[in-house]
Amino acid sequence: MTTTIKRPLAVSGVALIIAISGLFDFLVGARIAFTPVAPTRRALPQILGENATVPDWFLLVNGALSLLLGLMYLWLVRLILTRVAISQVLIPTLAVVNIAFGFVNLPLGWIAIVPNIAILVLINTDSAKKWFSSP
Repeated sequence: MTTTIKRPLAVSGVALIIAISGLFDFLVGARIAFTPVAPTRRALPQILGENATVPDWFLLVNGALSLLLGLMYLWLVRLILTRVAISQVLIPTLAVVNIAFGFVNLPLGWIAIVPNIAILVLINTDSAKKWFSSP
């Protein structure tokens, strides 16, 4: 007789955090990628108040990459919820990469650092390890 394991709260929490991040990346990418393309340069406000001008192609490429990242995160949520073992390796790897990039982008980097530390703590619980290691 096969016993089924209920999905632990830690795994559901990780999936929720990653889904929120994926939706945010997808929406921001759509907003950036589908801005009207014009030959003029756009001025983007920076943290310290000055404006930086970027060409439209740069916004288009960054928007497309953000859309792709959002889709990858939503794909990762599907892997988590279907108990695919490789997601136990992908999640901490992406979390550490996001934390490293968060430190590069301080003070706004804390927005990425805090949830990714929570992801690292939750994914390394005994219940999460048992969830991914069971058939």
